Amino acid sequence: MIVYKTKNNNIGCWAIAFFLSIYIGIACALTFWTDRTLDFWLTHFKGEVVDVPYWLSFLTTLVLSPIVVGANLLSEIVRFFMF
Repeated sequence: MIVYKTKNNNIGCWAIAFFLSIYIGIACALTFWTDRTLDFWLTHFKGEVVDVPYWLSFLTTLVLSPIVVGANLLSEIVRFFMF
C-alpha cells in the first residue's frame, strides 16, 4: 500500500472564513443604511426623535437580509417623494 504525503492546507476552512467575513462586512455596511431607515420611520410615526441602537439594526439586517434591502430601497424612494 502506497501512502502519499500531502500538505494539509485546510483550504476549505480558509474559504469558509473568507466568505463569512465578506458576508459580515457587507452586513455591517448595510446596517448603517438600515439604522438610518429605522430611525427615520420610527421618528416619523412617533412624532419625536427615536434612535434605534446599532446592535438592533445589525440583528434586523442579519436576520432579514433580503427583505431589508428591498425595504431600504423602497424607503428611500418614499422619502424622496415625501420632501
